[in-house]
Amino acid sequence: FITSDISSNDFEILKENFKNFLLWGYEKSDSWARTLSGQLISPEGRIILPEEELIEINKVTVSQVRKIAKEIFVEKNFNFVILGPDAESVSFKF
Repeated sequence: FITSDISSNDFEILKENFKNFLLWGYEKSDSWARTLSGQLISPEGRIILPEEELIEINKVTVSQVRKIAKEIFVEKNFNFVILGPDAESVSFKF
């Protein structure tokens, strides 16, 4: 399923979007409380600050994502649904 790499520029844009999504999640007090309480009962048993999360996200590389994607996105695990009036006429070959 994976036939080409993402460009470095596109990958950096995706990481920035993910970091923004993460930080927006901390804007609500209930989300922040849920995150903190979840971290305290995690195996690490400590609070991971948003700054630490951002540092770790910045370390992620395209090759790391590709390696994990190759493990996850394999034909035997692939399922999908086609909805619509012409769904019966659509055919796919893998």
